[in-house]
Amino acid sequence: MSIETTYKQEVKEASRRLLWQNAVRAMTQNRTSSRVINPNYMDNLWEYCKEEMAPFKRLPNMHDGVYEEWKRYADIQKGTKIASELKVAFFCGPEPENDVVHLLELGVLLENIYAFEYDKEIFEEAVASLQNTYPSLKIFNGKIETYVTLNHTKFDIIYLDFTKSLISEYKVVAQIIDSNALSDMGVLIINTTYPDITDENVKFLAEYFLFRSFIEYTAIYDSTKDNYVNEGEEDSRFVESCTSHGIYDIKTLMPMIKDHFRDAYSAFQTNFVITYSNLIKPITAVLNNPILCKRLLTSEQNLRKILEDKKRFSEMEINYAYDAPLLYTAFANLSNASWRRFFENKENGMRYSRLESLKILEMFLYAKYEDYQDIMSHKLQTELSIIEKNIIEKNYNASRLFCDVPMLHLWLQLMILQMGYPYHHNSQMQKRFTYTAKTRSMCLDIFTLDTCRELYDSLSMMEYYSKDMSIPERQIVTRMCMDAIVKQTHWQLDQLYYGAHLIGINEKIWSHNHCFPRRINIQGKENDFDELPY
Repeated sequence: MSIETTYKQEVKEASRRLLWQNAVRAMTQNRTSSRVINPNYMDNLWEYCKEEMAPFKRLPNMHDGVYEEWKRYADIQKGTKIASELKVAFFCGPEPENDVVHLLELGVLLENIYAFEYDKEIFEEAVASLQNTYPSLKIFNGKIETYVTLNHTKFDIIYLDFTKSLISEYKVVAQIIDSNALSDMGVLIINTTYPDITDENVKFLAEYFLFRSFIEYTAIYDSTKDNYVNEGEEDSRFVESCTSHGIYDIKTLMPMIKDHFRDAYSAFQTNFVITYSNLIKPITAVLNNPILCKRLLTSEQNLRKILEDKKRFSEMEINYAYDAPLLYTAFANLSNASWRRFFENKENGMRYSRLESLKILEMFLYAKYEDYQDIMSHKLQTELSIIEKNIIEKNYNASRLFCDVPMLHLWLQLMILQMGYPYHHNSQMQKRFTYTAKTRSMCLDIFTLDTCRELYDSLSMMEYYSKDMSIPERQIVTRMCMDAIVKQTHWQLDQLYYGAHLIGINEKIWSHNHCFPRRINIQGKENDFDELPY
């Protein structure tokens, strides 16, 4: 094989070693740290809640039994795994042995490795290359997204090594997430090329970030400025929405994006994946399941009328466009034809498009604040009224008990996510790298994703939420789980469980807000792995 077609460059080998070691360790020896609802954090938070409630004599005593029972269930849900139990999928290219050798060294069984190659010629080249090495490796000549949709296979690790940018390859990622192709806790690795700095790409990124509540600092500002954060001050690596910085339109934002193009693309790649897996995927799944949709929402006829009432929604969109931008606003303003089709079209018999789903999500979460009660089912409205009365702070007149008093949108979102099967991300475990392979710079993200079923499967049915949440210990445990999730997402994804903090960020040494790391350039560090994070 010629040097022009081989994938054995030193820096590429370094990236493989990094990503496979991180991924396998995250699913095995570092499995506890990979849990979004981290058991050590939960222990600290439980004791904190008891201490905070103790001075209020009118509050009930918190019994450890309920929490201990939930902990046992959570441990069973997550379990333990060794490398030989992991199932792995990756794009193989013409030299699949490059990745296989690393996986075998880490203890993954060849029988659990699935390789995918869509191009017929490259597939044949890959098969031929295995004659004297790993002839029993399973290589599928087709698209991984087609395979997981048809076979419903669950993988612990999926590595998508693209030759283009995520701006063009985003559908593959979305289909993997939509298909629940990852295990209940898994690693999704995405490697893309940085796109060219064209007016079209600059405009796309500007449109993507214009209506965002928070943006990574370096996407629009120089990291050399005095007000950029020091090492370790991760919370300040995000700036508030563009409008808070006097940026109100695309024309103003585009030059800033162009000047910081690589960092803006880096921020987009990380943000899109977590936005899709945490929010877009679950609401779209719920609304396109008639039974789930009926339990939460009004009749389809009434829902269609509400969706078509442009004036009603536009007033809400305007009210929140600059203060707390809606997700619907962000994606509705994308002019890229492919992205518009993806969000507006109803593919494969969908009842509601992704964009319609986002609109319904916004109305649903703001229902009790923006006069959208009629979007909810009658049963749900009844349940919410009872839940509101049973919130500990209100029931016992202890409004200053915890950092946030839970508003009704938290319970609404909890119901959606219980039914919609989200993948929450662990920012603490995330890795972000960049390097140059041949002539193209690569943008590598290693996501540790967790469905948090120890929370969602421990909940009662929606119809019994009010009864379940009337038990103080059950309510506290549920709110603790939401707190743990939001501590992983606060700056990156403020729409997820907004206002769910029981304890303030950094109030205790263990109550940090976790933020994914800066992107590390591994170029020139191929032989000095002590400098690179595992």
